[in-house]
Amino acid sequence: MKDVAIGFDASVTATGGEGAAGIGTGQEGKMRYITINCDNVTATGGKNGAGIGSGYKGDIESIYIIGGTITATGGTGGAGIGGAYQTSGGYIVIDTTGSITATGGQSSAGIGAGRMGQFGSIEITGGAGEINAQGGCRRRRRDRK
Repeated sequence: MKDVAIGFDASVTATGGEGAAGIGTGQEGKMRYITINCDNVTATGGKNGAGIGSGYKGDIESIYIIGGTITATGGTGGAGIGGAYQTSGGYIVIDTTGSITATGGQSSAGIGAGRMGQFGSIEITGGAGEINAQGGCRRRRRDRK
């Protein structure tokens, strides 16, 4: 199990491959925690991966985001921040002293669980920053005639 910590004055742009998070686990990977503290981070999940969090069928115990400017976009089936397609996770803690934009992929939360997944709890503290989170739309079947 590996952990990820991104510290002060870092500027990171990360994109996950198929089944992988932009920042976090790969497909079926396990991780204890991700900590992002006062940084400029842009993360995009690959197909079925979260922007920041787990990859397809992965497992992550916790995600801590403290300040910074964060933009996280989930791939198809992945949350912006949190879980991916068919994943489980523990908790997310966000201190809102920065600016956070989280967009979920298809059928996924902006912050929380990915498609057909589950996530324990989400705690948002502080209040001096801004959070914009948007879930992804569910794909509709085309009308058959």
